[in-house]
Amino acid sequence: MGGLSVLRRWSFSILLGIAYPIFFYLWMGLPRFAALTATMLGVLGLCHFFALAAGSNYFVNRWDALAHGAVILDLLLEGTLISDHADFGFHFCWLGFGLVVGGYRAWQLSRLRGPVVGSQGQAVLRG
Repeated sequence: MGGLSVLRRWSFSILLGIAYPIFFYLWMGLPRFAALTATMLGVLGLCHFFALAAGSNYFVNRWDALAHGAVILDLLLEGTLISDHADFGFHFCWLGFGLVVGGYRAWQLSRLRGPVVGSQGQAVLRG
């Protein structure tokens, strides 16, 4: 049951983390028009899942939603404005987004749960 709870708290973030490199690898192998089409369809799909996540109160706060939205915006801009994706530098962006978005989300989720106070008044860490 605990694993399902973790998956629910992180499902959309995991989806973005998987989708991000897939976009770049597609762009490397597709002709320009096909890459633009894949970008539009993929971003539209991610926006749909973003709306579903927002509707189910997935985001901790507006900053969390904004951070996730920034990843989708980055994919839209990269896919439409940059025609050559020949190198693997996007791995650093992927890592950066993961650390910032994931780190902020983890921090906010831990603040929501807060410490549990034991019977003697001492703080007990939650697992």
